[in-house]
Amino acid sequence: MRVGKVCVALVFAVMLLVQVFPGRAAAYTYSSTYYPRLGYVINHYQDKAGNGGVVVGFNLNHLNDDVTVVDFPFLESLYLPLRALDATAFATNSENLQLITLPDTIVEIQPGAFSGCTHPDFEVFAPTQAIYDLIVAAGLPPDRIATAPVVNTPGSTTVAYDGTTIDLVALSELFTVDPHAGAPSYSLEAGGTGAGTVSTGTLTITKTGEFVIGLVTAQNGSYEAGALVRATLTVEKGTRSAPAGLSVADAANLGGTDGKIIGLAADTAYEYRKDGGSYTLAVSNAAGEITGLAAGSYVVRFPANDLYPASPDSVATVIAEPFPAPPDVATGGSLTGGAGTAGLALWIGLLGIGAPGMAGCARTLARRKSQ
Repeated sequence: MRVGKVCVALVFAVMLLVQVFPGRAAAYTYSSTYYPRLGYVINHYQDKAGNGGVVVGFNLNHLNDDVTVVDFPFLESLYLPLRALDATAFATNSENLQLITLPDTIVEIQPGAFSGCTHPDFEVFAPTQAIYDLIVAAGLPPDRIATAPVVNTPGSTTVAYDGTTIDLVALSELFTVDPHAGAPSYSLEAGGTGAGTVSTGTLTITKTGEFVIGLVTAQNGSYEAGALVRATLTVEKGTRSAPAGLSVADAANLGGTDGKIIGLAADTAYEYRKDGGSYTLAVSNAAGEITGLAAGSYVVRFPANDLYPASPDSVATVIAEPFPAPPDVATGGSLTGGAGTAGLALWIGLLGIGAPGMAGCARTLARRKSQ
């Protein structure tokens, strides 16, 4: 049974891809992957011609002057790769090593693990910042940790303002971030037509337009910090619905200007127009009212601003005024002036009586008054 397990381990080892760090010429590469189910570490190495071998058990005794690169690739399987390097991992037979690449599953590196690595060009490649910190804690100077560049590519995208902040991280077309890059940091750069602020990857808009968004990424282990790149974000004006749910308070007196439009948001800018006329800008009071209005038919809308165009008009609402009382000509109405005459003229107008009819009414009232 134990022989079968070892055979399985060997098969997996042979299938591993040895990844040589770019730019490094090596006569031999050497790599190890740990299989906890089997209880073995499978070591394998290969020369430039493709010749190599596999060793069961974690040891570097077969290393010779031609071995310059040791690689620990990650294997996606039920078996896990190496998770720790003890104090003797590279204490001997390591003086010719120039590069060791570690898997991103390393969680422990004991002090002295690289004590035998004395080559002047020796470096360790750390795939994550956490492993970088483990290497330094194990006693290897930072200048012995390899570096690799990242490439973050700027793009462009267009969104419509929706009344909320914009999550820059969620805009996948704005940047293509290198998969090995560290934490991103966004900034608002000069040159755009919009206005706003950026904080922790969130854009707060105060004026729509074009924004120049900057991106840098932090160092991530051996992967270098990403230099500033700039992308273009266009934020178009949003849309707003017409004001709704409005009501009115009628004028208290005939010809009065104490009518109100009610049901608006408090302390908010609106535009209204009366009887199809031009728009008038007004700010609602703390009670959500526009006051000081005469009788008429009104519509209300939100005005255009830096974030929105003008909204559609609301449903028309009508502010009424009291219907005038009929004149009492017999007790003071006068055909030559006074309240009686004015009231009579208004009533005749409301009833649709033309000029000849009005004159006839006047003569009749005059005769009655003289009797």
